[in-house]
Amino acid sequence: MFLILGILFFLAGCKMTIEEEPTKTIPTLTSVQITSITDTSALSGGFVVNDGDDAITLRGICWANKPNPTTSDNKMIDSLGMKEFVCKMTGLAGNTVYYVRAFATNSIGTSYGNELSFTTPAGLYKPVLSSTIATNITHNSVNLGASVQSDGGTRIISKGVCWSTKENPSLSDNVVEDKSSNASIIGVISGLESETTYYVRAYATNLKGVSYGEQMSFTTPPQPNTVKDKDGNIYHTITIGTQTWMMENLRVTSYRNGDPIPYVKDDRSWLKLSTGAQCTYDNSTDANFIANNGRFYNWYAAVDPRGIAPVGWHVPTKADWETFNEFVLLNNLSSTDVACFSAQTYGYRSGYGTADYVYYNKSIFWWSVTQDDNSFAWSNDGDKGSANFGLQSTYKKVGVSIRCVKDN
Repeated sequence: MFLILGILFFLAGCKMTIEEEPTKTIPTLTSVQITSITDTSALSGGFVVNDGDDAITLRGICWANKPNPTTSDNKMIDSLGMKEFVCKMTGLAGNTVYYVRAFATNSIGTSYGNELSFTTPAGLYKPVLSSTIATNITHNSVNLGASVQSDGGTRIISKGVCWSTKENPSLSDNVVEDKSSNASIIGVISGLESETTYYVRAYATNLKGVSYGEQMSFTTPPQPNTVKDKDGNIYHTITIGTQTWMMENLRVTSYRNGDPIPYVKDDRSWLKLSTGAQCTYDNSTDANFIANNGRFYNWYAAVDPRGIAPVGWHVPTKADWETFNEFVLLNNLSSTDVACFSAQTYGYRSGYGTADYVYYNKSIFWWSVTQDDNSFAWSNDGDKGSANFGLQSTYKKVGVSIRCVKDN
């Protein structure tokens, strides 16, 4: 009994202490100074002073172009770790005021650091160019001009003109660079094809990239004293009396509408033809040989309604050849005088029983479109070293040269 009473008195004299669990609060943090400011980005962050006695589950920065930004505005989340963190703001606009706050979240809620603000510099942009102007257009060259109206806020790295036969030329096409330091852009393009449409744009590059001026186009005129066929082959021309003639034999492989003129190599197939066909002497594939001598055509190709001569030209009639022969005879022209007509003695391809190639370097034969009868048509012929040409009736299946004359 006395023992129990003693214990009670002892306990009553002792002060009992029970440890209480700490109260959780939202975090406390400060925002970190803004650095690396450009027209499109900047760096900022925060420092977690106190986690509120609870684990941080989310932290980062938020920003807007109005005060007191929250996580419902633009934000960038940082990975958890050290108390201090840095995030990058992207997608900013140039010359704009932004407000920034760091934030941190635990199970109690989200808190924000002190508000900071900054202004992005004026944004850089690609150069602005004037329209391109073409001057001094010839059959194979052109002068082009434009100017850099704005450098985009940074130095011009390169400028010039680019061109192509396709629309919207770029730096991956043909380019002439203007290395001058002034704002003008001048380009001289040479080596162009005659009677061809080209598309041109000025260009300039800076740190933001390349920009192009408005596209323009131009078409080169014909080369003086020349004519171009459907394939793009170019022939020189000459005026003899009242007529203008090609100085080279025709070598086109398609009609005016683009349909191909069949190349027939096989002898038997050639002899059976009653439609247009073409070939080369001894079936040569040498480009220089063909350019110098032309191709052979049967009469059916010469009169095909799709047209074999260039636009504005025609295969001669018998009367055309008579006019030519009469001028040569009346003016007593020698073989030297008519050498400029380039009367190559190319021979012909037979159509009588065989389809042999004969008389090369001996004689020349040119078709007319005028027929003599159902099987024969008129051709104009000449021999090597002679300026005397004469008309003769030739079998329509024979393959001979064609020399075109300009329409009146």
